[in-house]
Amino acid sequence: MNTNNTEWLAVSTEGFAQQNAARPSEHLVKELLQNGLDSLGDNGGVIELTCAAGEAPGTTLLQCRDNGCGIENMDNLRTVFWTSKQDSHLKRGRMGRGFKELLCLCLFCEVSSRKVSALFTITPDGERTFSIVENAEATIGTVITMIMPWEPIGTARVMEQYFATFLPPDGVSISINGNPITRNAPKHLVPATLTTEAFQNGRWVKPNTKTTVELVPASGEGLIYEMGIPVCPVEWDVPYHANILQRVPMNPNRDAVMSGYAAKIHKACLPILLAELDSEAARSAWVGEAASKSDDGDLQKEVLGKAFGKNLARSVPSFGKFSHDADAEKIAGSKILDTRQLSGGFRELVKVHVPTSREVAETAQREAVEEAAAKAVDLFNPDDGASEIIARYGRMHIENVCAFHHWLANKILASLFPGEVKSCSVRVSMLAAKRAKATWSTFSVFTLALDYPVIWESPLNQENFAIHIHETAHELAFHHGNSFADAMQTTAGLACAIIVDHPQEIEAWRRKLSFPQERVLAA
Repeated sequence: MNTNNTEWLAVSTEGFAQQNAARPSEHLVKELLQNGLDSLGDNGGVIELTCAAGEAPGTTLLQCRDNGCGIENMDNLRTVFWTSKQDSHLKRGRMGRGFKELLCLCLFCEVSSRKVSALFTITPDGERTFSIVENAEATIGTVITMIMPWEPIGTARVMEQYFATFLPPDGVSISINGNPITRNAPKHLVPATLTTEAFQNGRWVKPNTKTTVELVPASGEGLIYEMGIPVCPVEWDVPYHANILQRVPMNPNRDAVMSGYAAKIHKACLPILLAELDSEAARSAWVGEAASKSDDGDLQKEVLGKAFGKNLARSVPSFGKFSHDADAEKIAGSKILDTRQLSGGFRELVKVHVPTSREVAETAQREAVEEAAAKAVDLFNPDDGASEIIARYGRMHIENVCAFHHWLANKILASLFPGEVKSCSVRVSMLAAKRAKATWSTFSVFTLALDYPVIWESPLNQENFAIHIHETAHELAFHHGNSFADAMQTTAGLACAIIVDHPQEIEAWRRKLSFPQERVLAA
Protein backbone atom coordinates (compact mmCIF):
# COMPACT_ATOMS: atom_id res chain seq x y z
CA MET A 1 0.00 0.00 0.00
CA ASN A 2 1.28 3.43 -0.91
CA THR A 3 -1.07 6.40 -0.51
CA ASN A 4 0.01 9.88 -1.62
CA ASN A 5 -1.62 13.25 -1.05
CA THR A 6 -0.58 16.87 -1.35
CA GLU A 7 -1.92 18.14 2.00
CA TRP A 8 -1.04 17.22 5.53
CA LEU A 9 -4.36 18.19 7.09
CA ALA A 10 -7.94 18.38 5.92
CA VAL A 11 -7.90 22.07 6.90
CA SER A 12 -5.48 24.89 6.11
CA THR A 13 -2.19 23.80 7.62
CA GLU A 14 -0.89 27.38 7.59
CA GLY A 15 -3.99 28.67 9.39
CA PHE A 16 -3.81 25.95 12.02
CA ALA A 17 -0.09 26.67 12.46
CA GLN A 18 -0.78 30.35 13.11
CA GLN A 19 -3.23 29.41 15.85
CA ASN A 20 -0.59 27.35 17.68
CA ALA A 21 2.68 29.16 16.90
CA ALA A 22 2.60 31.22 20.12
CA ARG A 23 2.08 28.25 22.42
CA PRO A 24 5.11 27.12 24.48
CA SER A 25 6.91 24.27 22.78
CA GLU A 26 6.67 22.02 25.85
CA HIS A 27 2.87 22.45 25.96
CA LEU A 28 2.66 21.28 22.36
CA VAL A 29 4.93 18.30 22.92
CA LYS A 30 2.91 17.17 25.93
CA GLU A 31 0.10 16.39 23.46
CA LEU A 32 2.22 13.50 22.19
CA LEU A 33 2.79 12.19 25.69
CA GLN A 34 -0.85 12.41 26.75
CA ASN A 35 -1.90 10.58 23.58
CA GLY A 36 0.60 7.92 24.54
CA LEU A 37 -0.86 7.70 28.05
CA ASP A 38 -4.36 7.30 26.63
CA SER A 39 -3.17 4.52 24.33
CA LEU A 40 -1.76 2.61 27.32
CA GLY A 41 -5.14 2.60 29.07
CA ASP A 42 -5.34 0.93 32.46
CA ASN A 43 -2.78 -1.73 31.61
CA GLY A 44 0.29 0.41 32.17
CA GLY A 45 3.30 0.45 29.91
CA VAL A 46 6.25 2.49 28.75
CA ILE A 47 6.60 5.93 27.13
CA GLU A 48 9.97 7.19 25.95
CA LEU A 49 10.39 10.82 24.89
CA THR A 50 13.51 12.01 23.08
CA CYS A 51 14.47 15.62 22.39
CA ALA A 52 17.81 16.10 20.60
CA ALA A 53 19.50 18.19 17.95
CA GLY A 54 18.30 17.56 14.40
CA GLU A 55 20.61 17.05 11.44
CA ALA A 56 19.96 20.52 10.05
CA PRO A 57 21.17 23.54 12.06
CA GLY A 58 18.51 25.13 14.24
CA THR A 59 16.25 22.08 14.27
CA THR A 60 15.19 19.68 17.00
CA LEU A 61 14.45 15.99 16.69
CA LEU A 62 11.44 14.85 18.71
CA GLN A 63 10.43 11.26 19.19
CA CYS A 64 7.67 9.79 21.35
CA ARG A 65 7.51 6.01 21.61
CA ASP A 66 4.88 3.99 23.50
CA ASN A 67 3.84 0.35 23.66
CA GLY A 68 0.11 1.06 23.72
CA CYS A 69 -2.73 -0.04 21.48
CA GLY A 70 -1.39 1.61 18.32
CA ILE A 71 -3.24 3.42 15.48
CA GLU A 72 -5.87 1.62 13.44
CA ASN A 73 -6.25 3.99 10.46
CA MET A 74 -3.33 6.29 9.58
CA ASP A 75 -5.32 8.31 7.05
CA ASN A 76 -7.44 9.70 9.87
CA LEU A 77 -4.38 11.48 11.29
CA ARG A 78 -5.08 14.26 8.78
CA THR A 79 -8.59 15.05 10.03
CA VAL A 80 -8.77 17.63 12.77
CA PHE A 81 -11.24 16.77 15.57
CA TRP A 82 -11.46 13.15 14.42
CA THR A 83 -10.35 10.35 16.71
CA SER A 84 -10.56 6.60 16.67
CA LYS A 85 -11.15 6.64 20.42
CA GLN A 86 -14.59 6.74 21.94
CA ASP A 87 -14.61 9.92 23.96
CA SER A 88 -14.51 9.60 27.74
CA HIS A 89 -13.92 11.98 30.62
CA LEU A 90 -11.22 9.52 31.69
CA LYS A 91 -9.16 10.25 28.54
CA ARG A 92 -6.67 13.09 28.40
CA GLY A 93 -6.95 13.76 24.67
CA ARG A 94 -9.69 15.95 23.22
CA MET A 95 -11.11 14.42 20.05
CA GLY A 96 -7.94 14.06 18.02
CA ARG A 97 -6.67 17.63 18.10
CA GLY A 98 -3.38 17.50 20.00
CA PHE A 99 -1.20 15.69 17.48
CA LYS A 100 -2.37 17.99 14.66
CA GLU A 101 -1.44 21.10 16.64
CA LEU A 102 2.18 19.97 16.74
CA LEU A 103 2.14 18.53 13.24
CA CYS A 104 1.24 21.82 11.60
CA LEU A 105 4.46 23.39 12.95
CA CYS A 106 6.95 20.62 12.09
CA LEU A 107 9.27 20.20 9.09
CA PHE A 108 8.91 16.42 8.89
CA CYS A 109 6.89 13.76 10.67
CA GLU A 110 6.76 9.98 10.61
CA VAL A 111 4.14 8.02 12.51
CA SER A 112 4.70 4.26 12.71
CA SER A 113 2.22 1.80 14.19
CA ARG A 114 1.50 -1.84 13.56
CA LYS A 115 2.74 -2.55 9.99
CA VAL A 116 2.40 0.90 8.39
CA SER A 117 3.94 4.36 8.62
CA ALA A 118 2.45 7.76 7.78
CA LEU A 119 4.95 10.22 6.32
CA PHE A 120 4.48 14.00 6.35
CA THR A 121 7.20 15.61 4.22
CA ILE A 122 8.00 18.91 2.56
CA THR A 123 9.57 18.83 -0.91
CA PRO A 124 12.49 21.13 -1.83
CA ASP A 125 10.04 23.47 -3.57
CA GLY A 126 7.90 23.71 -0.39
CA GLU A 127 5.11 21.33 -1.35
CA ARG A 128 3.62 19.33 1.55
CA THR A 129 3.10 15.64 0.86
CA PHE A 130 1.42 12.90 2.84
CA SER A 131 1.89 9.19 2.23
CA ILE A 132 1.21 5.89 3.94
CA VAL A 133 3.68 3.05 3.40
CA GLU A 134 3.84 -0.55 4.56
CA ASN A 135 6.70 -1.67 6.81
CA ALA A 136 8.50 -4.96 6.70
CA GLU A 137 8.22 -5.36 10.47
CA ALA A 138 5.35 -4.43 12.75
CA THR A 139 5.80 -1.60 15.25
CA ILE A 140 4.63 -2.28 18.78
CA GLY A 141 2.49 0.60 19.98
CA THR A 142 3.21 3.91 18.24
CA VAL A 143 6.40 5.78 17.36
CA ILE A 144 6.10 9.45 16.34
CA THR A 145 9.23 11.16 14.99
CA MET A 146 9.24 14.88 14.15
CA ILE A 147 11.71 17.53 13.07
CA MET A 148 10.84 20.89 14.63
CA PRO A 149 12.21 24.34 13.70
CA TRP A 150 13.41 24.94 17.26
CA GLU A 151 16.88 25.69 18.64
CA PRO A 152 17.93 22.29 20.04
CA ILE A 153 19.97 23.01 23.19
CA GLY A 154 17.50 25.38 24.82
CA THR A 155 14.58 23.23 23.71
CA ALA A 156 16.04 20.07 25.24
CA ARG A 157 16.66 21.85 28.54
CA VAL A 158 13.10 23.21 28.66
CA MET A 159 11.64 19.80 27.80
CA GLU A 160 13.65 17.98 30.47
CA GLN A 161 12.65 20.50 33.14
CA TYR A 162 9.00 20.50 32.14
CA PHE A 163 8.45 16.77 31.77
CA ALA A 164 10.27 16.09 35.04
CA THR A 165 7.22 17.66 36.73
CA PHE A 166 4.84 15.01 35.37
CA LEU A 167 3.23 12.47 37.67
CA PRO A 168 3.34 9.09 35.89
CA PRO A 169 0.31 6.93 36.69
CA ASP A 170 0.86 3.76 38.66
CA GLY A 171 2.25 1.10 36.35
CA VAL A 172 3.49 3.56 33.72
CA SER A 173 7.18 4.25 33.08
CA ILE A 174 8.02 7.60 31.42
CA SER A 175 11.49 8.81 30.50
CA ILE A 176 12.86 11.95 28.83
CA ASN A 177 16.18 11.56 27.00
CA GLY A 178 16.77 8.34 28.88
CA ASN A 179 16.13 9.85 32.31
CA PRO A 180 13.17 8.25 34.08
CA ILE A 181 10.54 10.54 35.58
CA THR A 182 10.19 9.60 39.23
CA ARG A 183 6.69 8.79 40.41
CA ASN A 184 5.88 10.86 43.49
CA ALA A 185 3.31 8.85 45.40
CA PRO A 186 0.22 10.68 46.73
CA LYS A 187 -0.07 11.20 50.48
CA HIS A 188 -3.85 11.58 50.52
CA LEU A 189 -6.67 10.32 48.29
CA VAL A 190 -9.64 12.66 48.44
CA PRO A 191 -13.05 11.64 47.03
CA ALA A 192 -14.66 14.58 45.24
CA THR A 193 -17.37 15.55 42.80
CA LEU A 194 -15.85 17.87 40.21
CA THR A 195 -16.73 19.32 36.82
CA THR A 196 -15.27 17.48 33.86
CA GLU A 197 -15.50 17.58 30.03
CA ALA A 198 -17.00 15.10 27.62
CA PHE A 199 -18.10 15.09 23.98
CA GLN A 200 -21.66 13.75 23.87
CA ASN A 201 -24.18 13.76 21.03
CA GLY A 202 -22.08 16.08 18.91
CA ARG A 203 -21.37 18.73 21.55
CA TRP A 204 -19.12 19.37 24.52
CA VAL A 205 -20.75 19.13 27.94
CA LYS A 206 -19.41 19.79 31.44
CA PRO A 207 -21.08 17.37 33.86
CA ASN A 208 -20.19 16.99 37.54
CA THR A 209 -18.89 13.49 38.22
CA LYS A 210 -17.38 11.61 41.14
CA THR A 211 -13.63 11.27 41.02
CA THR A 212 -10.53 11.14 43.21
CA VAL A 213 -8.03 13.90 43.91
CA GLU A 214 -4.52 12.71 44.67
CA LEU A 215 -2.69 15.08 47.00
CA VAL A 216 0.94 14.69 46.03
CA PRO A 217 3.72 16.32 48.11
CA ALA A 218 5.24 19.30 46.28
CA SER A 219 8.59 20.96 46.84
CA GLY A 220 7.45 24.22 45.26
CA GLU A 221 4.22 25.75 44.03
CA GLY A 222 1.26 23.39 44.07
CA LEU A 223 -0.23 22.63 40.65
CA ILE A 224 -3.45 21.19 39.29
CA TYR A 225 -2.78 18.01 37.33
CA GLU A 226 -5.01 16.23 34.88
CA MET A 227 -4.28 12.53 35.34
CA GLY A 228 -0.58 13.23 35.84
CA ILE A 229 -0.16 16.17 33.43
CA PRO A 230 0.45 19.64 34.95
CA VAL A 231 -2.06 22.33 34.00
CA CYS A 232 -1.80 25.45 36.17
CA PRO A 233 -1.33 26.57 39.81
CA VAL A 234 -3.84 25.20 42.31
CA GLU A 235 -3.88 28.57 44.12
CA TRP A 236 -3.20 27.49 47.67
CA ASP A 237 -0.20 27.70 49.98
CA VAL A 238 0.00 24.10 51.18
CA PRO A 239 2.84 21.91 49.84
CA TYR A 240 0.69 19.68 47.66
CA HIS A 241 -0.18 19.15 44.01
CA ALA A 242 -3.78 18.21 43.22
CA ASN A 243 -3.83 15.40 40.66
CA ILE A 244 -7.37 15.01 39.32
CA LEU A 245 -8.09 11.49 38.09
CA GLN A 246 -10.45 12.61 35.34
CA ARG A 247 -10.51 15.18 32.55
CA VAL A 248 -10.15 18.76 33.80
CA PRO A 249 -12.21 21.55 32.14
CA MET A 250 -9.70 23.84 30.43
CA ASN A 251 -9.33 26.57 27.83
CA PRO A 252 -8.46 25.56 24.22
CA ASN A 253 -4.70 25.85 24.90
CA ARG A 254 -5.10 23.67 27.98
CA ASP A 255 -3.01 25.92 30.21
CA ALA A 256 -5.78 27.26 32.49
CA VAL A 257 -8.84 25.75 34.14
CA MET A 258 -12.40 27.04 34.01
CA SER A 259 -13.32 29.80 36.43
CA GLY A 260 -14.10 28.53 39.92
CA TYR A 261 -12.59 25.08 39.34
CA ALA A 262 -9.67 25.58 41.74
CA ALA A 263 -12.15 26.67 44.42
CA LYS A 264 -13.98 23.35 44.02
CA ILE A 265 -10.70 21.52 44.61
CA HIS A 266 -10.06 23.63 47.71
CA LYS A 267 -13.49 22.79 49.11
CA ALA A 268 -13.06 19.06 48.50
CA CYS A 269 -9.57 18.90 50.03
CA LEU A 270 -10.00 21.23 53.01
CA PRO A 271 -11.33 18.54 55.42
CA ILE A 272 -8.19 16.47 54.80
CA LEU A 273 -5.70 19.36 54.79
CA LEU A 274 -7.06 21.22 57.82
CA ALA A 275 -5.33 18.90 60.27
CA GLU A 276 -1.96 19.86 58.76
CA LEU A 277 -2.49 23.65 58.88
CA ASP A 278 -1.11 25.82 61.65
CA SER A 279 -2.93 28.95 62.80
CA GLU A 280 -1.29 31.22 60.23
CA ALA A 281 -1.94 28.85 57.33
CA ALA A 282 -5.54 28.38 58.48
CA ARG A 283 -6.08 32.12 58.00
CA SER A 284 -5.23 31.91 54.28
CA ALA A 285 -7.91 33.33 52.01
CA TRP A 286 -8.42 30.01 50.19
CA VAL A 287 -9.25 28.29 53.50
CA GLY A 288 -11.93 30.85 54.34
CA GLU A 289 -13.47 30.67 50.88
CA ALA A 290 -13.49 26.87 50.86
CA ALA A 291 -14.98 26.66 54.35
CA SER A 292 -17.68 29.23 53.54
CA LYS A 293 -18.83 27.07 50.60
CA SER A 294 -18.99 23.92 52.74
CA ASP A 295 -22.23 22.57 54.14
CA ASP A 296 -20.40 21.16 57.16
CA GLY A 297 -21.01 23.52 60.09
CA ASP A 298 -18.64 21.59 62.35
CA LEU A 299 -15.86 21.96 59.78
CA GLN A 300 -16.51 25.69 59.57
CA LYS A 301 -16.25 26.03 63.34
CA GLU A 302 -13.05 24.00 63.34
CA VAL A 303 -11.57 26.33 60.71
CA LEU A 304 -12.44 29.40 62.79
CA GLY A 305 -11.01 27.83 65.93
CA LYS A 306 -7.74 26.91 64.26
CA ALA A 307 -7.43 30.27 62.50
CA PHE A 308 -8.36 32.59 65.36
CA GLY A 309 -8.60 30.55 68.55
CA LYS A 310 -11.49 29.99 70.92
CA ASN A 311 -13.83 32.35 72.73
CA LEU A 312 -14.37 34.68 69.78
CA ALA A 313 -16.61 37.71 69.52
CA ARG A 314 -17.56 39.64 66.39
CA SER A 315 -17.16 43.39 66.48
CA VAL A 316 -20.17 45.15 64.99
CA PRO A 317 -19.75 48.86 64.19
CA SER A 318 -22.42 51.17 65.58
CA PHE A 319 -22.11 54.73 64.32
CA GLY A 320 -18.37 54.22 64.05
CA LYS A 321 -18.08 52.97 67.66
CA PHE A 322 -17.47 49.49 68.98
CA SER A 323 -19.32 50.02 72.21
CA HIS A 324 -19.51 46.35 73.28
CA ASP A 325 -16.01 45.14 72.42
CA ALA A 326 -14.51 46.20 75.74
CA ASP A 327 -17.29 44.34 77.57
CA ALA A 328 -16.61 41.11 75.71
CA GLU A 329 -12.88 41.40 76.31
CA LYS A 330 -13.13 42.40 79.97
CA ILE A 331 -16.00 40.25 81.19
CA ALA A 332 -15.69 37.18 78.96
CA GLY A 333 -12.02 37.35 77.94
CA SER A 334 -13.08 37.14 74.30
CA LYS A 335 -10.88 37.76 71.29
CA ILE A 336 -12.52 40.42 69.14
CA LEU A 337 -12.65 39.90 65.39
CA ASP A 338 -13.10 42.98 63.24
CA THR A 339 -15.08 41.73 60.24
CA ARG A 340 -13.78 44.61 58.14
CA GLN A 341 -10.29 43.13 58.31
CA LEU A 342 -11.30 39.63 57.20
CA SER A 343 -11.39 38.14 53.71
CA GLY A 344 -14.79 37.46 52.20
CA GLY A 345 -14.94 33.77 53.12
CA PHE A 346 -13.99 34.33 56.75
CA ARG A 347 -16.35 37.29 56.94
CA GLU A 348 -19.24 34.99 56.03
CA LEU A 349 -18.13 32.29 58.48
CA VAL A 350 -17.84 34.76 61.34
CA LYS A 351 -21.32 36.11 60.69
CA VAL A 352 -22.77 32.60 60.96
CA HIS A 353 -20.75 31.11 63.82
CA VAL A 354 -19.32 33.93 65.95
CA PRO A 355 -21.63 35.89 68.27
CA THR A 356 -21.41 39.67 68.35
CA SER A 357 -19.49 41.32 71.14
CA ARG A 358 -22.82 42.63 72.43
CA GLU A 359 -24.25 39.11 72.62
CA VAL A 360 -21.13 37.84 74.36
CA ALA A 361 -21.08 40.75 76.79
CA GLU A 362 -24.76 40.40 77.68
CA THR A 363 -24.39 36.67 78.21
CA ALA A 364 -21.24 37.08 80.30
CA GLN A 365 -22.78 39.86 82.38
CA ARG A 366 -25.92 37.83 82.98
CA GLU A 367 -23.85 34.80 83.96
CA ALA A 368 -21.74 36.95 86.30
CA VAL A 369 -24.83 38.30 88.01
CA GLU A 370 -26.33 34.82 88.23
CA GLU A 371 -23.04 33.52 89.61
CA ALA A 372 -22.98 36.30 92.18
CA ALA A 373 -26.53 35.50 93.21
CA ALA A 374 -25.79 31.79 93.41
CA LYS A 375 -22.76 32.40 95.59
CA ALA A 376 -24.30 35.13 97.76
CA VAL A 377 -23.14 34.78 101.36
CA ASP A 378 -25.40 34.88 104.41
CA LEU A 379 -23.30 36.71 106.99
CA PHE A 380 -25.26 35.05 109.80
CA ASN A 381 -25.08 31.53 108.40
CA PRO A 382 -22.04 31.39 106.10
CA ASP A 383 -20.89 28.21 104.42
CA ASP A 384 -17.45 26.75 105.02
CA GLY A 385 -15.83 28.78 102.24
CA ALA A 386 -16.93 32.15 103.69
CA SER A 387 -16.68 31.40 107.41
CA GLU A 388 -12.94 31.93 107.62
CA ILE A 389 -13.11 35.24 105.72
CA ILE A 390 -15.95 36.56 107.90
CA ALA A 391 -14.01 35.54 111.00
CA ARG A 392 -10.96 37.41 109.75
CA TYR A 393 -12.71 40.73 109.15
CA GLY A 394 -15.61 40.44 111.56
CA ARG A 395 -19.25 40.36 110.53
CA MET A 396 -19.92 43.85 111.85
CA HIS A 397 -17.08 45.36 109.83
CA ILE A 398 -18.35 43.66 106.66
CA GLU A 399 -21.85 44.98 107.32
CA ASN A 400 -20.46 48.50 107.82
CA VAL A 401 -18.57 48.38 104.49
CA CYS A 402 -21.73 47.21 102.73
CA ALA A 403 -23.69 49.99 104.45
CA PHE A 404 -21.22 52.59 103.19
CA HIS A 405 -21.54 51.37 99.58
CA HIS A 406 -25.32 51.33 100.01
CA TRP A 407 -25.28 54.95 101.29
CA LEU A 408 -22.99 56.26 98.52
CA ALA A 409 -24.73 54.35 95.69
CA ASN A 410 -28.16 55.62 96.69
CA LYS A 411 -26.85 59.19 96.90
CA ILE A 412 -25.47 58.87 93.37
CA LEU A 413 -28.70 57.29 92.07
CA ALA A 414 -30.74 60.11 93.61
CA SER A 415 -28.58 62.65 91.78
CA LEU A 416 -28.67 60.71 88.50
CA PHE A 417 -32.44 60.22 88.53
CA PRO A 418 -34.00 63.10 90.48
CA GLY A 419 -37.67 62.55 91.21
CA GLU A 420 -37.45 58.80 90.51
CA VAL A 421 -37.46 56.05 93.09
CA LYS A 422 -34.08 54.40 92.63
CA SER A 423 -32.61 52.30 95.39
CA CYS A 424 -29.59 50.03 95.57
CA SER A 425 -29.23 46.89 97.65
CA VAL A 426 -25.82 45.52 98.61
CA ARG A 427 -24.77 41.95 99.24
CA VAL A 428 -21.56 39.90 99.31
CA SER A 429 -20.56 36.87 97.27
CA MET A 430 -17.53 34.74 96.44
CA LEU A 431 -16.52 36.39 93.13
CA ALA A 432 -12.75 36.73 93.02
CA ALA A 433 -12.28 33.25 91.61
CA LYS A 434 -14.16 34.54 88.55
CA ARG A 435 -11.80 37.55 88.35
CA ALA A 436 -14.62 39.85 89.51
CA LYS A 437 -14.34 42.39 92.32
CA ALA A 438 -17.98 43.43 92.19
CA THR A 439 -21.09 43.24 89.96
CA TRP A 440 -24.09 45.47 89.29
CA SER A 441 -27.31 43.89 88.09
CA THR A 442 -30.06 45.56 86.08
CA PHE A 443 -32.09 45.46 89.30
CA SER A 444 -29.55 47.73 91.08
CA VAL A 445 -28.11 44.91 93.13
CA PHE A 446 -24.54 45.80 94.08
CA THR A 447 -22.54 42.67 94.92
CA LEU A 448 -19.10 42.90 96.53
CA ALA A 449 -16.51 40.13 96.40
CA LEU A 450 -16.10 38.78 99.90
CA ASP A 451 -12.88 37.09 98.80
CA TYR A 452 -11.23 40.32 97.48
CA PRO A 453 -9.28 41.60 100.55
CA VAL A 454 -8.79 45.25 99.46
CA ILE A 455 -12.53 45.95 99.72
CA TRP A 456 -12.55 45.05 103.42
CA GLU A 457 -9.08 46.06 104.52
CA SER A 458 -9.07 49.52 102.88
CA PRO A 459 -12.73 50.43 102.22
CA LEU A 460 -12.05 54.15 101.63
CA ASN A 461 -8.97 53.90 99.46
CA GLN A 462 -8.66 54.83 95.78
CA GLU A 463 -9.27 51.31 94.40
CA ASN A 464 -12.48 50.88 96.35
CA PHE A 465 -13.87 54.18 95.09
CA ALA A 466 -12.91 53.15 91.55
CA ILE A 467 -14.78 49.84 91.98
CA HIS A 468 -17.82 51.66 93.36
CA ILE A 469 -17.93 54.31 90.60
CA HIS A 470 -17.40 51.70 87.89
CA GLU A 471 -20.25 49.50 89.08
CA THR A 472 -22.68 52.33 89.80
CA ALA A 473 -22.03 53.75 86.32
CA HIS A 474 -23.64 50.60 84.93
CA GLU A 475 -26.99 52.04 85.93
CA LEU A 476 -26.45 54.61 83.13
CA ALA A 477 -24.67 52.40 80.59
CA PHE A 478 -24.74 48.70 81.21
CA HIS A 479 -22.07 47.96 78.57
CA HIS A 480 -18.55 49.24 78.32
CA GLY A 481 -17.35 51.43 75.47
CA ASN A 482 -17.53 55.10 74.63
CA SER A 483 -20.98 55.51 76.20
CA PHE A 484 -19.79 53.81 79.39
CA ALA A 485 -16.78 56.11 79.59
CA ASP A 486 -19.20 59.06 79.62
CA ALA A 487 -21.23 57.35 82.36
CA MET A 488 -18.07 56.82 84.40
CA GLN A 489 -17.21 60.52 84.17
CA THR A 490 -20.71 61.52 85.22
CA THR A 491 -20.77 59.09 88.14
CA ALA A 492 -17.28 60.06 89.31
CA GLY A 493 -18.24 63.74 89.25
CA LEU A 494 -21.34 63.08 91.34
CA ALA A 495 -19.37 60.96 93.82
CA CYS A 496 -16.88 63.79 94.29
CA ALA A 497 -19.70 66.30 94.83
CA ILE A 498 -21.35 64.05 97.41
CA ILE A 499 -18.11 63.66 99.35
CA VAL A 500 -17.54 67.42 99.30
CA ASP A 501 -21.15 68.15 100.32
CA HIS A 502 -21.20 65.63 103.21
CA PRO A 503 -17.90 66.06 105.04
CA GLN A 504 -19.25 65.12 108.46
CA GLU A 505 -20.88 61.92 107.22
CA ILE A 506 -17.72 60.96 105.34
CA GLU A 507 -15.66 61.51 108.48
CA ALA A 508 -18.12 59.39 110.44
CA TRP A 509 -17.79 56.65 107.84
CA ARG A 510 -14.01 56.94 108.02
CA ARG A 511 -14.05 56.26 111.79
CA LYS A 512 -16.63 53.53 111.43
CA LEU A 513 -14.73 51.75 108.64
CA SER A 514 -11.25 51.94 110.09
CA PHE A 515 -9.84 48.45 110.10
CA PRO A 516 -6.82 47.60 112.25
CA GLN A 517 -4.12 45.89 110.21
CA GLU A 518 -3.07 43.82 113.20
CA ARG A 519 -6.28 41.81 112.81
CA VAL A 520 -5.22 40.75 109.34
CA LEU A 521 -1.74 39.94 110.55
CA ALA A 522 -3.15 37.95 113.44
CA ALA A 523 -5.47 36.09 111.14
